Amino acid sequence: MMGVGTPSQWFTVLADTGSPVTWLPSATWCSSKRGCDGHRGFNASASSTCVPGDATVRVQYGDGTGITGTFVSDSISLGGLDVEGVQLAVVTAGTAPASGVFDGLLGLGLAQNVPPGVIEIALSQGLLAQPMFGVWLNKNPLQPQNGGELMLGGVDTDKLEGPLVWANVTSNTLGGWPVPLDGVYVGGVAMACDEAPCVAAIDTGTSLILGPPDAVNAIYAAINAAMRGVGGISCEQAASRMPSVAFGLAGQRLVLTPQQYLRRNAAGQLTCEASFGSVTFTGVPPGYPTWLLGDAFLGSYYAAFDLGTLRVGFARSVPAPTVSRREAWVARLLLWRLALLVVAAAVSYALVAEWERVARNQGAGGSVIEWVAGDVDRA
Repeated sequence: MMGVGTPSQWFTVLADTGSPVTWLPSATWCSSKRGCDGHRGFNASASSTCVPGDATVRVQYGDGTGITGTFVSDSISLGGLDVEGVQLAVVTAGTAPASGVFDGLLGLGLAQNVPPGVIEIALSQGLLAQPMFGVWLNKNPLQPQNGGELMLGGVDTDKLEGPLVWANVTSNTLGGWPVPLDGVYVGGVAMACDEAPCVAAIDTGTSLILGPPDAVNAIYAAINAAMRGVGGISCEQAASRMPSVAFGLAGQRLVLTPQQYLRRNAAGQLTCEASFGSVTFTGVPPGYPTWLLGDAFLGSYYAAFDLGTLRVGFARSVPAPTVSRREAWVARLLLWRLALLVVAAAVSYALVAEWERVARNQGAGGSVIEWVAGDVDRA
């Protein structure tokens, strides 16, 4: 949750390393736009610390959505930090706020053509120990309420299995965190980027692993999986049927096992599909990323983003505590039993109270009320 303004208005935001712009929908726009139903809008006039601006911002995202708004300056509360004078866009047009469970976006990407972001301003105000933040994602499907952790001012070493390996950013003007991608491998066989290195954006705002259509088609052919959205395979058969997929980053091959790159089908829980998708960028400058490594990758690898030296670090993530489906079922059963015990205790207390009341009425010559529990045969 992120608080904005004085007094704070609270919002659910998506921490997005693929975009540098922090934005929230306007309360006025949301009140008149059906697509904003269920989303909170920021009421700038209700904040005593909000300073209106006149700069217009337009952001276009890779999935075709986009936003248009105006920059304002206000205070932000995030993770126990109170950051003053943050520039954020108040959205008055677009399509992005209509999708997802989030109200707005916390922009954590690199760029030189937008105002400084939350991290940079927090650093200038002495609120962070290091010019760095870390991202850990929880992929346990039995714990969907715990989406992960964003650590500001450093990394959470309790979430790392081993040391970080670092890749230098290729550009700080493209809006994200692009790093060299030295190869994509399936079962140890190169599929792409091995002869001529590619550029990959480390993007927490993307759920899948996206790449050029030819390369993604080659991956699917190699893993012998159905294309995304066209059926699926049995989750139980994945380990024996499918090879690993690896990405060449920071001089290492960072491997995803089938259990890590497969996800349960949205249509049901018995089949899985691979978390790869194709994307084509047109009209982009040279050096623009052709691959997006999203949550399907970051769910297995902790990522550290260093604004001081412009690099991204990777280490295998410590998985969330595992709760088996049987354990989850037992826990639900115990909760039901506890609820029944509470109900039984309440009924017993009511019965005792009623009998005591009846006894008092009898002693005082009052009327007697017969307590009927359950059905009575009146024949």
